[in-house]
Amino acid sequence: MTRKELGKLYDQYGDALYQFLLILTQDEGESKDLLQELLMRMAGLRKELRRLDDPRNYLFRMARNLTIDHHRKRRARESRDTKWHALQSPFAQAVEHDRKEFLSQLERAMASLPDEQRSVVFLKLCQECTFGEIATIEGISSDTAASRYRYALQKLQVTLAPLYEEIQ
Repeated sequence: MTRKELGKLYDQYGDALYQFLLILTQDEGESKDLLQELLMRMAGLRKELRRLDDPRNYLFRMARNLTIDHHRKRRARESRDTKWHALQSPFAQAVEHDRKEFLSQLERAMASLPDEQRSVVFLKLCQECTFGEIATIEGISSDTAASRYRYALQKLQVTLAPLYEEIQ
């Protein structure tokens, strides 16, 4: 795989991979660092990437594994702090106060989900992955992916119910 082909892969998947890393790490700086590490690993895996018909799932799996490795290393050095408030939402540009409030509550609700459920929701809703693709990326069965999605939606419904009632 040439540099040009790697560039095309980055152009095609870079933003989505960054968003995925941001969902997993909840930190812009870490996400950028992990994306850089992913790009370096991609450059070292040119032959493997060339053999793939669809590198999307492989790249998302690499991103997930990098995140897991990173968290393990960080936990060894320090206790993990929740940094969701530092997350710059892609919706932060919203002008309407109600929209901002809704999105703020949605972010808090998403942050309250366990990592496994939050990443499944992101992949399903934001990346439009099938449960089979999510299973490949997460290293779980399709049934487990579907269960995590269902449990996450149930939690989100309960958490966001007061807001929904207020809107009605």
